[in-house]
Amino acid sequence: IKPVSRSEIGMPDDAFVLCCVSRAIPDKGWAEAIEAVSLARQATGKDIRLILVGNGPVYDEYCHSGVPSFVYLAGFSENSVGFYAAADMGIMLTKFKSESFPLTIVDCLFAGRPYIATAVDEIRNMLATDRGPAGDVIELEKWEIPVDQAAQVIATYATNTDALTSTKEVVAEAANRYRIDVVVDQYVSI
Repeated sequence: IKPVSRSEIGMPDDAFVLCCVSRAIPDKGWAEAIEAVSLARQATGKDIRLILVGNGPVYDEYCHSGVPSFVYLAGFSENSVGFYAAADMGIMLTKFKSESFPLTIVDCLFAGRPYIATAVDEIRNMLATDRGPAGDVIELEKWEIPVDQAAQVIATYATNTDALTSTKEVVAEAANRYRIDVVVDQYVSI
């Protein structure tokens, strides 16, 4: 894992940084993530930042219309794990109805970072461990993202170091399920 340098992308070392790696389509929740971070910044007074990695129509639109100064648009990158490693947590507020098992969550866990996501298909199970979730899972409301609730979750992790630390402590347990040797052993046993 080669972390992206925060200084190279204009992120202060003392900021609380979230990272979303996904296709830049409306249902992947980029607009809602920006809104939630904005609300969390207002509520806490903390320097909370957001890295958006990926390409697609939403990325193209943001390149033309601009984004708030707390957002870094990375575009497509083959080093998604490195962007996650530069962040404090991963985030994806998806309402994509065909979401199933987003591998971007595995990348984030491999970077040693917990994840904030919406409860679509297998996401809750992906983050579950015997000691609690490796992050936080937010229920959709009639397939809409509850931005205020997402902002509260972000604010909690940005201001409560104990909550962040305890969540980080279970990341390795969640990530170990996806190590290739574990997957191969399970496949062979089947």
